[in-house]
Formats: sequence, C-alpha cells, structure tokens
Amino acid sequence: GWVAATRYARATMVTVASDRVEFKVPVRAGQLVELVARITRVGRTSVTVGVDMYAEDVASGERLLATSGSFVFVAIDDDGRPVPVDRPD
Repeated sequence: GWVAATRYARATMVTVASDRVEFKVPVRAGQLVELVARITRVGRTSVTVGVDMYAEDVASGERLLATSGSFVFVAIDDDGRPVPVDRPD
C-alpha cells in the first residue's frame, strides 16, 4: 500500500489508518503470494489504497484471495506536517 501511495503522490507518505483487513484463507508455507494495490480515493493530503493478497499453490496453480485491506496514507513534509497531494496528469 505504501509503495502505491508513494508512487502516486511522489511524496513522503505515512500510514494513518487501516480501515479494514479481512483474512479469507490461510497462506501455507511454500505458497507464493502476490500483492495487488490500487488507489481507491485521493483527498487533499491523503491517499487511500486497497490491497489484495493472493496465495498460489505452485504445484497446482490454484490461486485464492487470502487477505484484503484498505489503508490511508498522508503526504508529509520534512517537518512531518501534512502537505497537499499533487494529482498526476
């Protein structure tokens, strides 16, 4: 989530909230995991990112949504104060 927010805003971002995290299926030792992040909301100084984690059994190819969550990040300056997020064109 932090990487997606930082790439979007091109600013120093800090996590300010986890709106929800849902654990759907366990991830077993030896499975591959893939994280998929998407920007779901942009505020004046904040970016909300939805993150899905998929677990894949390498041998069978079965891939399941294991965990999903929503996280809020705020852009800050060098003094730690919130700054506006510049929206990319």
